Formats: sequence, C-alpha cells, structure tokens
Amino acid sequence: MIFLNTETNELILKGSDLLSNAEEEGFTRLHCKYTTTSKYLSDWEVHIHKTSYLINNASAEKLTLLHAINIPLAPEWHNLKKQGGSLNFIVIFPAIPKHWIIFDFIENATCSCDGFNIRDLERNSSGIYKINEMEG
Repeated sequence: MIFLNTETNELILKGSDLLSNAEEEGFTRLHCKYTTTSKYLSDWEVHIHKTSYLINNASAEKLTLLHAINIPLAPEWHNLKKQGGSLNFIVIFPAIPKHWIIFDFIENATCSCDGFNIRDLERNSSGIYKINEMEG
C-alpha cells in the first residue's frame, strides 16, 4: 500500500496488514467510489483537499484527514476521460470516538469546485465504511 502523508505530501509504503483492523490500529477508513455523470460533457477531474474532515453531528467535534490512497491531494487532479468512469479511493482519519453516533464526511474545498459532503454516516465498531454514492 502507498499512503500520502497529508502534512508533508510524502509517499509512505506500508504493508497491507496495516489496513486489516482499522479500529485496532486507531483509525477510520472510508472506501469511496467517485463516478462521473452527465453534468459535464468530458474531462471529469477529482481530487481531495487535505482540509477534509469527519464531524460529529451532536458535538461538532472534528477529525482531520490523515492519509489519502489512490486520489491526489489538491491542487493535483485525477482525470477521468469518459462519462460513467469511476475512481476508487480510500481516505483515512483518526479513530472515531465511541461516543460518536452519527457523523458527516466533509471535504473542505478551498476552491470554487464542489467538495464531497456525505451526511449522516452511522458509527460502526469496525471503523471501516463504504461510500459508493459520490458523483460529479
């Protein structure tokens, strides 16, 4: 596995066992799939801002992005050439505290582009979440 340290933009190689037990390792892992739509005619681009975070709906506590896998950090872009094309990626955050029940994944985009905003995720015991509804 290759991780991107969002503080230093340094690539880090890690063994696959690092991701096998997210809660034991002390982090939260979101498996995401971004799929292009007919909103644009061609040249879909996607990236993630390192200012992205998870937020607790009840207390406004935030957890900031630690790593991004298979998606570039802004201002770099990944280009998807055709309509219906998709990109699978993983974003990693610190472990969600046990008192969190419902939370949101917010991409705090610092440009005019729309950021990812996935609302009302329910905390689970594994720390691993699958998000297949991202479109652009």
